[in-house]
Amino acid sequence: NLNIVSMSCGKSCALFLTDEGLIYSLGKDDKKTGILGQGPSLLNIKTPISLDNLFISSIKSISLG
Repeated sequence: NLNIVSMSCGKSCALFLTDEGLIYSLGKDDKKTGILGQGPSLLNIKTPISLDNLFISSIKSISLG
């Protein structure tokens, strides 16, 4: 189980931050801008996926905007 401590939603995507500093993304990247943080091959994520390259335990909050 994950303990979500922060969440941020955009028009078509969301980010979740766990108490361990892991960030998960979910949603659509219609403009192919990389907003999901998963590279160009994943543009529609229906189940949250960890952004492994952003594991930093000192992250305290997240924001989409």
